[in-house]
Amino acid sequence: MRSFQLLSCTTMQSVVIDESSAKQLRSIVAEGNIIINVPFFLIALGILLGLVFMGLQCHQRIPESSAAEREPLLNP
Repeated sequence: MRSFQLLSCTTMQSVVIDESSAKQLRSIVAEGNIIINVPFFLIALGILLGLVFMGLQCHQRIPESSAAEREPLLNP
C-alpha cells in the first residue's frame, strides 16, 4: 500500500492506494508528461535542423569564375 497526498486549492488530503493502482497512476502521469513535452521536442528539433542547414550553406564551396565570365558582355 502506498500513501499519496493530494493537493487541492485550499486543502490537503491523503489517500492510500494499492501497488497496481500506483503503477497505473505513475504510467498515466508519465504519458501525460511525454504528451505535454512533444511541442518542445519539435521546436528543439527544428532549431537543430536549422543550425545544420545554416552551417551547410555557409560552408558551401562556390566555384571560381573564369576570366571569360568576368569580362563585360558588350564591348563598346
